[in-house]
Amino acid sequence: MSEVNLGIYQSTVISHYCDSVSDLNEWTFGSVIMASPKMTKKFRSYCITVRHRRGVLPDSDFEKRFVNWIKKQDNGIVVAEMEGEKRHLHAQIWLDDAKPKASICRTIERISAQTVPDWDRAQRVVQFGKKGDKNLKGGVRIATSDWHKSYLLENPDKQPPEENNILFFKLPESTTEYYPSKEEQEAAMARGTRAVDYKYAALADRYKEWALYKGIDPDQPATPYGVACALQYAMFKAKTMCVLRDTRTKMDTVLNLVDYLNASEEPLWFTGVIP
Repeated sequence: MSEVNLGIYQSTVISHYCDSVSDLNEWTFGSVIMASPKMTKKFRSYCITVRHRRGVLPDSDFEKRFVNWIKKQDNGIVVAEMEGEKRHLHAQIWLDDAKPKASICRTIERISAQTVPDWDRAQRVVQFGKKGDKNLKGGVRIATSDWHKSYLLENPDKQPPEENNILFFKLPESTTEYYPSKEEQEAAMARGTRAVDYKYAALADRYKEWALYKGIDPDQPATPYGVACALQYAMFKAKTMCVLRDTRTKMDTVLNLVDYLNASEEPLWFTGVIP
């Protein structure tokens, strides 16, 4: 991209971020914790989101296999949201015997590889992150509370799901015992904060979702224009983001996210020019 005056470029940038870590947690996935990919500790409840390049098709081989796998867990819920290429699945499971996050990811990846015709590395990166990349949370998260209620069933920012979009529903009598203790949550959060910036880790996820949607390899270096387009899509088309309140914050967010995605050692904010 040729050099562009910052003032001109500002008018093209529409993006997002919420005002606090608390808001951001609610905006991304409700009450979840972000743990290091190398963490081997086992947990008894997980939140899961599945997105595919062309959407998760109703009654597809993937959907049938995925729902059947959820049914084999001790308790679980699966909800479908949106239509067409935007259609995706959310789920929460509760396990009598704890399992590591890696085990859950492996199962979902195996089902995807066997049933999604265009499953490839680009989709895998968006769904799970890539080995050694601590800045990606992926689509499987450790649950610390009733995310199925706060995000799926009783979310004031969403319409309640229609009955035919609740693909499976079997809840334990009490969910509290399945969640980590406060001490375990604090320990996992501390591990995560050493590797992850909450705000930009979440924004990076939004960029990678957009790249997948557009058929772009999310591992390719990000550009300011691409990041701006991704965040605009999330804000105005997907409507999964809040609005930034001033132009300076918009520019700062885009430039910082480019550096974050590219692990850049050449600061865009210092040059004053968009390359």
